[in-house]
Amino acid sequence: MAIFFLALVSFMHYCIAYDIRSPRLRRKTIILCQQAGLRRLQKSVFAGRSTAAMMTDLERTIRALLPPTDRFMLLPLDAGAVAALQRGKSLLAAGVTAVEGRFARGDVVALAGPDGVIGRGLAGYDAGDAGLIRGLRNEAQAAVLGYAPRAALVHADHLVLL
Repeated sequence: MAIFFLALVSFMHYCIAYDIRSPRLRRKTIILCQQAGLRRLQKSVFAGRSTAAMMTDLERTIRALLPPTDRFMLLPLDAGAVAALQRGKSLLAAGVTAVEGRFARGDVVALAGPDGVIGRGLAGYDAGDAGLIRGLRNEAQAAVLGYAPRAALVHADHLVLL
C-alpha cells in the first residue's frame, strides 16, 4: 500500500505503509517506526507527528534494510486536499506535496492529512508519474507527462474515507 500524505509545516503528520516479505525485516521496521514515536494503525501502517528531518532519517534507514522488491511508502499532502476529500471531491495532484515509495496505477494508497490517515483509494497514476505532477494544477500536467492527464490522482469514485 502506498500513501498520499497531507502535510503541515514544521511538525507534520506522517503516515508510513510497507509491504515487506521478510518477517525479520518487518519486525525491524516495526521497531524503528515505534522508536520514532509513530503509532501503529494497521499491520503495515504507522502514523504520527514528527519533523521532516527525522522522517527522512527514518525512511533512509528503513530503505537501506530492504531489498528492491519490498515496498516502503511515505507520501505527504496539504490540508486543502484533506478538506476537499472530506467534501467528497477527488484527490488532485495540486494537493499532493510529496510522493515517495513504489506503487503502480490501480494500487491501493492511503490518504493522510494533519490528523493522520483519512482514507484509502486506488492510485490513478504510478509513483513515477505521480511524483512528476505533484503540486501541479491539471492544465500544467500534460506538458510534464507528455500525455493528457487523468482527472485525478485518486478519483472520488475510487476512494473511501475512514
